[in-house]
Amino acid sequence: MENARTASAERCPHCGTAWTRTTRFCPSCGASRERATERRRDRSATRRALAALALAFVGALGALVLGGVVDSEGTAAFQGALATGVSLVLLALACSLLTENDGLQRAFPWRLDGRAALAAIGLGVLSALAAFGYVALLQALQGSDTEAANEGPDFPVRIQAWLAFTAIAPLSEEALCRGAAWRALERLVPGRPLETMLASAGLFALLHGLNGGFVLEFPHRFLGGMLFGWLRLRTHSLTACVLAHGVHNALALGLE
Repeated sequence: MENARTASAERCPHCGTAWTRTTRFCPSCGASRERATERRRDRSATRRALAALALAFVGALGALVLGGVVDSEGTAAFQGALATGVSLVLLALACSLLTENDGLQRAFPWRLDGRAALAAIGLGVLSALAAFGYVALLQALQGSDTEAANEGPDFPVRIQAWLAFTAIAPLSEEALCRGAAWRALERLVPGRPLETMLASAGLFALLHGLNGGFVLEFPHRFLGGMLFGWLRLRTHSLTACVLAHGVHNALALGLE
């Protein structure tokens, strides 16, 4: 009877002594069962957060490849953007559920008030101006001529571009970067918002830098990611980040 009870008992993680389900302190080393349980939960949360981040980075690369395959030779730009966007949203959902059981509620806070909306619009304009300044500086250093005559795409293509860049891209990229990845980072490095902002901004910049224009894209996208991350931190709203991102992209399209 004693052997059966010992065999079915749990063991102290410190010294390996068997203890029953009602044991509060290890009879050998005095370790607290409650603290040991908390440490196991912390280790489990860390493993899940790391797995979610790894999935986010690898999955983002896969989503970009999928979009490029659909948009082969530029013949289906909107379809490629849509395929990438849907892939990123599904990836964000998977990463949030991997991080924690109630990840959908914690990773995607959609509330938005007036002050957050105004802040989002302002930061969207600021990030766009910073991007324009950086690109203009690179063009000046390279001696590029940007006054090429161009009639522009026809109206349906233009509408598709606006839909892709002001709705699909902001929603899908923010859902991954300031949604699922942000929450995984909060679980991984709790109480350290700067590290969360830096890592999520890095993922955001990587999404844009892998299209071949790494030097052109990465620096100002990283700055934009930091601004959107600050907005996420201060407003606790993913909607504000989507709005700021949409304003940025709308200005970029409008000034092409």
